[in-house]
This record gives sequence, structure tokens and C-alpha cells, in this order.
Amino acid sequence: MMPSSEMSIFAQRAWLLILFSASLQGCASTSWTLDLTRQRCGSTFDGVYSFWNCRAWTVTGEIQTTQSRIFEVANAHGRLPLKSGKVQMVFVDRTWTAASDMLWIETSEGQLVTEIAITDQGLIQEIPGSLAIGISGTWRDGKPEERIETDGKQNCLTSGSCGKLRSEQRCDSRGKECSTHSYVQYGGHPDCPGTELVRIESDTYRRFYTIDFVDLRNPAERLARFEGSDKRTRELRRWATSACTANPF
Repeated sequence: MMPSSEMSIFAQRAWLLILFSASLQGCASTSWTLDLTRQRCGSTFDGVYSFWNCRAWTVTGEIQTTQSRIFEVANAHGRLPLKSGKVQMVFVDRTWTAASDMLWIETSEGQLVTEIAITDQGLIQEIPGSLAIGISGTWRDGKPEERIETDGKQNCLTSGSCGKLRSEQRCDSRGKECSTHSYVQYGGHPDCPGTELVRIESDTYRRFYTIDFVDLRNPAERLARFEGSDKRTRELRRWATSACTANPF
């Protein structure tokens, strides 16, 4: 079964969450370590994210529960006991408008997927009703740590020989029934697609996350706090290091 435009937004979100959870639960490690899980789940992550046109990243950190207690996070898709210790969180930033953002939580006790909202203003909020407890948090970018330069390629336009897509109207002898005919015209053009080499200057930095778990019956009572980070690269500028060369036919 595939989501269709005729399905409700709620049904599409639920279907996606179930598929995502089932895929990751199937590959998650039984002998838990962060590296082993990432290695085993890598192809599943890439496949699911590519299929749904999503962007995902993994944050490693620690969770500290209040008074070292153990509490349970639960929703319609599973249950996960949380205690102080290492936690891996995979954030999934949706690009498919019918889906919410998602958060996959993995500890040595198991895994759980829930829906969240990630904003560009540094906020992380739980979708109401996704969990029996509340989730809210923030993220912030740290200072640049390292300046790096890498080589790459990019598309460009240049004079040369290439094929250009053209179209024309073709009508019958009476000029009543017409249709559009498309064809490729080969020859010399001033704006042929090409490729050029570039040098890319970037810096690396860390993004820091703080996420609180609270009791919905008493939002002022914090059950636990997660703190973690991931390493990122940010492009600063790029410049061409070769002439633009027309791509071959």
C-alpha cells in the first residue's frame, strides 16, 4: 500500500510513521552500541530517507533522569524505558508536506519513533498526542572549529555543441486539429550545459541539542534532560578552478 493524495493528512502521517518505525526496528542492534547500530542500519536509513525524500542526522549524547529514576516513554507504536546513560537520537526533517518531522530514540533498552516539529528558530517540539509525556527542546550552533577546502564539480553553461529541446505546433491540413511536437535539435549553441571544477571553502562546527521530557500532568516537573551534539559542515564560498566544458552528447 502506498500513500496517495486522496488519503487524509493524518492517515498519511500515521502510515509513514509505522513504515519508518518498522524499518528501523528490523535493523536495530540487539547488542547495543552506537557504532554497531549505525553500521547495521545505514542501508535502511539511506533507503527510507531517499524514498521519502527526507533529510536525517544522528545526535549522540547523554540523558539524565531526575533522581536517577527510570520512566517509560510510550505511544501507539511501542514503549521505551528511559534511564540515565547514552542515547542516540536520529532526527528526520521532512520535505514531504504531508508528514511531520520525526525523532527516533535508541538506548540500550530498545528503540521508539515519535513525531516532532523542528523549527529553523532553534526549537524542537513534540506533536501533541504523539507521546504520553511531553517533549520540548532547543538547538544552537557552536563556534567554527576548523576551516577546510575541498575540490568538487558544478554545472555551468558554455558555448559548444549540444542538443536543445524544441517544440512546435503541428496541425492537420484543415488547421483544426493541432498537437505539440517536441524534438531535440543538435548543433552549436551559446548556452550548452557543461561542467567546471570548483574549490569549496567550508568550516566545521557542532550543533548542540537540549531536550527535556516532562510529565504532561505537571509540565513544570522535568522527568529527564538529554544533551548531545553532532558535527556539521557549512559552505562559506566557492570559486571555479577550470573553464566550463560542454558535456558530451
